[in-house]
Amino acid sequence: MRMPGKNHIAVLLGWLCLPLAGVALASQPSGGQGSPIEYRISLREPDKHFFHVEMRVAEAGPELTVQMPAWNALYRVRDFAQYIVALRATDSAAQPLPVRKLDKQTWRVITSGTSVTVRYDIYWDQPDAYSSQLNSRHAFLNLASVLCYVVGRKGEPATLGFADVPESWRIATALRWDDSTKRYVAPNYDELADAPVEIGDFEETVVLVGSARYRIVIDGDPAVYRLDQIKTTIERIVAYQTKLMGGVPFAEYLFLYHFLPESGGGMEHKNSTAIFLRADDIKNDPGSLAPVTAHEFFHLWNVKRIRPQSLEPVDYTQEQYSRALWFAEGVTSTYADLTLVRTGLYSRERFYSELARQMEVLQSRPARAWRSAEEASLDAWLEKYPHYARPEFSISYYNKGELLGILLDLGIRRATGNRRSLDDLMRQLYQHYAIQSKFYDDQRDIETACEAIGGTSFREFFARYVAGTDELPYGTYLGYAGLALRLEKREAAWLGFDTYRRGGKHYVTDITADSPAAQAGVQAGDELIALDEKSLPRDIARAVRSRRPGERVRLRVKRGDTEHTCRFRLAIRSVEEFEVFEKPVASLLEQRIREGLLKGITEP
Repeated sequence: MRMPGKNHIAVLLGWLCLPLAGVALASQPSGGQGSPIEYRISLREPDKHFFHVEMRVAEAGPELTVQMPAWNALYRVRDFAQYIVALRATDSAAQPLPVRKLDKQTWRVITSGTSVTVRYDIYWDQPDAYSSQLNSRHAFLNLASVLCYVVGRKGEPATLGFADVPESWRIATALRWDDSTKRYVAPNYDELADAPVEIGDFEETVVLVGSARYRIVIDGDPAVYRLDQIKTTIERIVAYQTKLMGGVPFAEYLFLYHFLPESGGGMEHKNSTAIFLRADDIKNDPGSLAPVTAHEFFHLWNVKRIRPQSLEPVDYTQEQYSRALWFAEGVTSTYADLTLVRTGLYSRERFYSELARQMEVLQSRPARAWRSAEEASLDAWLEKYPHYARPEFSISYYNKGELLGILLDLGIRRATGNRRSLDDLMRQLYQHYAIQSKFYDDQRDIETACEAIGGTSFREFFARYVAGTDELPYGTYLGYAGLALRLEKREAAWLGFDTYRRGGKHYVTDITADSPAAQAGVQAGDELIALDEKSLPRDIARAVRSRRPGERVRLRVKRGDTEHTCRFRLAIRSVEEFEVFEKPVASLLEQRIREGLLKGITEP
């Protein structure tokens, strides 16, 4: 796909087109197919953070129902309609039409049987990968959070245009650009919603890997990053994962990076990803870009194309429950770490350390005794509630899913004498489901595929560890690869509270009432901004353990719109630390399995 540069800005002031959702939307009721649904977004008031939206619908019929999604991509109902101002409608003669609101996100327009133009303003100023933002510096759009759709007609083509774009700004998106019509084109609302847009004076470069072209767009201060390092990292990740999966299903892919003061996280899309990272993290450790990049890129296969039936067709109006997020998200995390060690971006020691850290995270959560990986997947929609993050209430389907992915790989290698692996499973799923435009059953199809690859039953594994809550057999499965696990209990420094991570940000939970942190003013629900004026590591608790109990710290937190600096001494508590290490004596098969895991190889 080819995207316009600065010399094409003028044509973007008209209308742009978008594609149909294919198999998943085949059952959608269809309206007129002669003309696309046309969207136009004006950026005329960036300082006020309002996108001004027009939606033109031909062949509207006697009435037209439009709806704003309540959620998209992030498994959380967020009610985007709360940001809409003054939705109204006119006919082809620009005469007002009656509009009646039906519920919090739905409006019905009584039409005169001709084309209808719906107009509204929508406010967005949230700097993260899951929302939208408009200001004097740039615009970033997750289009499902900005654009309504016509109920019953999501499967129709659409066009999208931008007006009032500053002259120096460019546009980057994975939507297809049609040079003949001077529009972006794609066939339906789902495709539209799955293509974020960055508009601004960004830096851009291109990487070519195999037959595909990868655009790298960066919104951030050039002083905090080195473009050559970013290109090298992306090339290694893309080259490895492309080889692993046997090629890519596109001609062009877009990496959108934002390096900002206090933001983090990433969101996968079918032909692109939007990644927001702290500028300080990139400046201090350029390699911090690699894990989220490897995770989000692998999603182009796992979840965007290898997709559970429970997520299709997309229902933007309410929660869409899935038992398979442990696989869709967690096993994607497995492949992020496997990619990094297999490309040399991680040493094997770093890989073992990350594996041990994931074990520590799961073992530190009492909820693992009663909440399974499948139940954690179903309950993803509860993650917006702070209390749900407490260790006694929940586990992470990312965390346990990542560990299950490692165990499955080792189990398959053991069962087949290292002739097959989790890699073979992913390729089979891609060929059987994605290539054939099918979706897998949440509960049975992954197990069936494991048995086909491994040549043995995995029923007990799935019953006990995926659907059930038995403790994961770390020692047994690590032993298949000549690895061992050491557990050490010790007293360590502690902040005096636990934290949870949501949308790339860290928040306070379970604060001990008489702890120095509580006495210094830290409160449950505070967002953590900085520790000793340094950006926060991903695993705050583990980083603090390396310090001394009683050591003085300065913690900057945000409460509402106000920041506070709290000074206190670190508390102390007992912790369990895991260490994964190579056994001094291992059988030949165990050594081959270990090298297969670390290098992504199997026996002929």
